[in-house]
Amino acid sequence: NIEAARMDFGLLQTRCLTFGSCSHFRLGYDGLDERRYCLRASRDVQPGTSLPCPVRAIADSAARVPQEVRMLADPPQGGVTDEEALFLQEHPAMYKSGDEFVFAHCPWRTIPGAQVRRVYGPLLLTLQKACQEVNEGR
Repeated sequence: NIEAARMDFGLLQTRCLTFGSCSHFRLGYDGLDERRYCLRASRDVQPGTSLPCPVRAIADSAARVPQEVRMLADPPQGGVTDEEALFLQEHPAMYKSGDEFVFAHCPWRTIPGAQVRRVYGPLLLTLQKACQEVNEGR
């Protein structure tokens, strides 16, 4: 269990520095308390592992926008990049509004899209390479 506020503010740094070598990373609610996350991470890439789909990420993101803030949320500016799709897949409590990522449970907390793309660019390249090697049987 990880306190949500602590992880929200340190999410990108934690992902990059502590879990940068993990090909599987998922942060979600623990199921008991929406103020706490459960983190699952693994370095193993399983055969058949697929990369995130930007089209699906847009739909997933839209579904996460709380009803109370729907009229305030902007459509994702420029769609969703591959890096952003990976970020949204790994953190199901986030949605994209304009060029910012918003915490669904705390819509006043945001992460700029440029930061997500900068941190997730190298992570995506590493994941792509690992998936290719595993799927080719290396």
